[in-house]
Amino acid sequence: MGGDNNKSSPERLEKLGDRLKKAQVSVDARNRPRQRQSNALGFAFRITTELVAAVAVGVAIGWGLDKWLDSKPWFLIVFFFLGVAAGVMNVYRITQSTGGDGPVPKSKLPSVIEDDDD
Repeated sequence: MGGDNNKSSPERLEKLGDRLKKAQVSVDARNRPRQRQSNALGFAFRITTELVAAVAVGVAIGWGLDKWLDSKPWFLIVFFFLGVAAGVMNVYRITQSTGGDGPVPKSKLPSVIEDDDD
């Protein structure tokens, strides 16, 4: 009885290993769209956070300077726009570093022949 199980044991283990590999491939294939979606959501959340944080810091600095120097809306307005500019620059920097090839070099742009027939 025990001898028969030992002879077929390596074959059974090999078959089990094959079945496990197939199951893992199947699970990976099912989880792949979820991983892409979670990566995209994480990226969108990061971009949103960068933009909102920069604006919030700009508004806080402007409000604090207005309160301290008693110059009510001026610093708030100036630092609001500086915060927006900083947020947009951060978003641009993040998108350029994570995806795409960045700006196209001039050597790869098609040449344009000037037409002075006007």
